Amino acid sequence: MYLKPTPQRRCVYAQTATVTLDPADRAGFNSSLTGRIVCISLLVDDGRGVSEVRLVNDGDEKKILEEYWSIVRPTDVHIGTGISGVVLPFIRQRTWILGVRSGEVIDQYEQAGHEIDLWEIALPPAYRVHKAAQLRGILPKTVSIAYQEAIEGYWRCGELAHIACLCQDANREDYAFHYSLLRRPLPMRFVKLGISL
Repeated sequence: MYLKPTPQRRCVYAQTATVTLDPADRAGFNSSLTGRIVCISLLVDDGRGVSEVRLVNDGDEKKILEEYWSIVRPTDVHIGTGISGVVLPFIRQRTWILGVRSGEVIDQYEQAGHEIDLWEIALPPAYRVHKAAQLRGILPKTVSIAYQEAIEGYWRCGELAHIACLCQDANREDYAFHYSLLRRPLPMRFVKLGISL
């Protein structure tokens, strides 16, 4: 699905880095009750330019979420791998748990339903079910375990800059993956950022 981004209807690619609150719970980073957000990377395409934002705030999850909600709009279209089933629900749930926004405000964004999950476009149904089970901790992870272990390791060492870079790189890959699915070249507005993938 191709959407032409405009300043009124921006395409927002979002990626999160989460950690478990309980080191003994290896899958705790997947649950909004046992995990927390330590970084959100956003890539905002308004059709005129692409801007990148890394929300880290010294790991202060409440500030990260406050910044996130100050940037996104109900008219934005969120795009990414796992955006509908994992990323946005986690952000919304942690927002509610921490009292950053009221349920009514969050519902406005959720009801807008402007989301494109790249898994839904690119992957066959059997794989999507398998991947969803992995993300919910029902099946062991294979592909994303290295990413998560790196995030957890950097978190323990206080290396937030490394976490932000990993999160940002994953977000850039989603952007490029979306355009490859459409069999379209990356827009010049993205290439001008000087990003090599």
